[in-house]
Amino acid sequence: MKRLTILLLVGICAVAGTTWAQSGLGLSIKPGFIINAAHIGYKSDNLFIGGGLEFASASLSANFERTYKDTWGPRDTTITEKYGTKVDASVFLPQVAVKALLGGPGEEDGNERGYARPYIWGSVFYSLASVKSSFTYGDSTKHDTLTEKIAGDILGGNLGGTVAIGGEYYIAKSLSLSGEFGCRFLFGGIKQEFRDEYSSYVNDVTKLDGKLGLGVTYTTWG
Repeated sequence: MKRLTILLLVGICAVAGTTWAQSGLGLSIKPGFIINAAHIGYKSDNLFIGGGLEFASASLSANFERTYKDTWGPRDTTITEKYGTKVDASVFLPQVAVKALLGGPGEEDGNERGYARPYIWGSVFYSLASVKSSFTYGDSTKHDTLTEKIAGDILGGNLGGTVAIGGEYYIAKSLSLSGEFGCRFLFGGIKQEFRDEYSSYVNDVTKLDGKLGLGVTYTTWG
């Protein structure tokens, strides 16, 4: 299912790309604090359709320090232990997108700049995730492969989409600035099975079955 979804997205993007030589080329760039996006495809007076990529990254680190007294020895000894964890996650969202432009200048006035147009935006994407995690104890640092696998399965392999409204202000015939407000939806799940090799019980298996449903609003300017 995952491979089929990826191939479908790539195929639609390729079909959009074949129209570039015959029609107008549209490019949209949306810089953001967490999510950055770029889209390229076919653009007419009232419609944009093409493919794009959104990229999001986040990093989480936590350091802990534990201090206690060992009273079992001949003298009270103060012991300090330091440990921490760090997780770096990157999510890539290849997608297909459609934007419908509304209104615009009348043909009789011949305006090519200095006017605004509202639009409606929609996209469908598929998430691909890369997660790196490590655990530090004292001077030793090790990869946390279990966290990497669980977080990677939660963030990656999910379908989602975007619905938004916005407006463009044309400062030239082929150049505009835009503002947009929308909501991103992400749907997915995770299924994992863990076996305890050190358990005294036969077939000691823990199963994890979770569902993901996420909706996030956003605002962009660019």
